[in-house]
Formats: sequence, structure tokens, C-alpha cells
Amino acid sequence: MASYPAGIYSPREKENRNGVVYDADKKSVIFKEDIENSDDEIIAIETELGANPKGSDADVKDRLDRMQEEINEAAAKSGKVVFGMMLQGALGNVVSWYHVQGPYAFSSEAEVQTPLCAGTLKKFVINVIANPYTEGSVVITIRKNGADTALTLTVGFGDTGIYTIASDVAVADNDLIAVKIDPTSCDEQYGFNYNFRLEFEPTA
Repeated sequence: MASYPAGIYSPREKENRNGVVYDADKKSVIFKEDIENSDDEIIAIETELGANPKGSDADVKDRLDRMQEEINEAAAKSGKVVFGMMLQGALGNVVSWYHVQGPYAFSSEAEVQTPLCAGTLKKFVINVIANPYTEGSVVITIRKNGADTALTLTVGFGDTGIYTIASDVAVADNDLIAVKIDPTSCDEQYGFNYNFRLEFEPTA
């Protein structure tokens, strides 16, 4: 029976038979190293998502939908549109791309660019919950039409907490917005978890 999502998978130790030496060229033989590699991938994914990512909701999608509805309701009262994303993680030390409403990482900016109506991006706020990096820094940038904007935050290795930058970025109708997570100066770690809020004021 699966231990996840109640807890993170903890595989038992495995060994090859006596005298067996790992050989990647033997395509029809399964070695302990092959199984352990799969175990490591499963553990990395579960660790990044965290235990019980659905919370009290029926599933993760319902939780994300509910959170976005709450954000939109709060935004309607303030006259702003607020985009948000929960508990995402930069993967190792490679660049990841996200929609302004997340929640999944993509490998190219073109896959996530979201067209907005005319208005102004006002503020970018990040709450870094977990930061396993031991060197370098993570640069998180709001991009417009394939270029960096002033809404850029840098988080040093190991640092957590809330980071805020306020800067007006004009948006024309159908300008394309994306979120870039760049940990390429860091060591290869997993589980950089955060939430963010992006405030946008449409043109009246």
C-alpha cells in the first residue's frame, strides 16, 4: 500500500546478488541501481510536493481552484486582479517556467506565456517556505513578451521568508506574461518551495 500522500516514500535497502556488478549495457537485466534511481525520482517528486498536498480538499486541483477563487474574491473587493501560485519548487539547478497561476513547471517560456488585458503589473510578493540550496541564489522574474521586467526577486541560498518588490510595469492588451525561476547558480538540490502573489490593475 502506498505511503504517499500521508507520508514520503521510504524504500527498503536493496542489494545485487553476490558477484553481480552493475553494467548499463545489459538491457535485459535489472540491477539494484536501476531500482534505486526510480526510488530517488519518486522521493524527489513527493518531497517537492510535500505530504498531503490536497489538504482538506478532495484533490490538489480542487485545492488550487478554491484558493484561486478566494484570491479572486479578495481582488474584486480591492479593484485589483491577483494571481497566485502555491508550493512550487525549482527543480535541481535548471530553469523552470510557470504560468502566472501555476501550478506546473514547463521547460520553455512559450509553453506558459499568458496574454493579459491592458493594465499595470504593480507588485510581486514571494513567501519562500523551504530552501535547501547551499550555494548561489534563485532569481525569480516576471517576464513580459520574452523579456525581464523590474519585478525580479533574488533569494540567497538557504534563505526563507517573504520577499516583496513594487514596480509599475505597463501591460498592453495581449502582452504575454510568464514566471521564470532560475536557480542555475545554485547546487543541485530539490524542494525549493514557495508561494507567490502578483498584483495587476486592469485599465479602467
